[in-house]
Amino acid sequence: MIVLYLLETHGMDPNGAPGSEHTPLGLAASHGFKQVVRTLLHFKADLKLADTDRRTPLHLAAKAGKAEVAAILLQHKREHAQTPTAIIEAPDSLRFTPLHLAVSEGNVEICRLLIDNGANLQASNTSLKTPLHLAVAN
Repeated sequence: MIVLYLLETHGMDPNGAPGSEHTPLGLAASHGFKQVVRTLLHFKADLKLADTDRRTPLHLAAKAGKAEVAAILLQHKREHAQTPTAIIEAPDSLRFTPLHLAVSEGNVEICRLLIDNGANLQASNTSLKTPLHLAVAN
């Protein structure tokens, strides 16, 4: 895999260039590239780094409906910290959490995964909408 080659042989930064619109982990998460996600995490890619819309890899996986990738990200966070709450509760530029995005896309599997891992059901976005508001609207 070219990603492994670049990271291992050439010592490239798994977080990409500072100021990039997207992080490598975010791109891999949004496309559902499970092995690339695992490789980047192995090389210490930062789960908390966000894109220009302040969306983390978990936001992007939730929006794209990539449940297996979301599970990998949450498992990695659990293995390297007490709880995955920080990435689950991270708001994007419109204060959407990953749960807001999963609900907006109608992805029940990701909603369950996030809720089972402690997502805040009462979090509100800039329009003061909770995940329930978005579920009703969709």
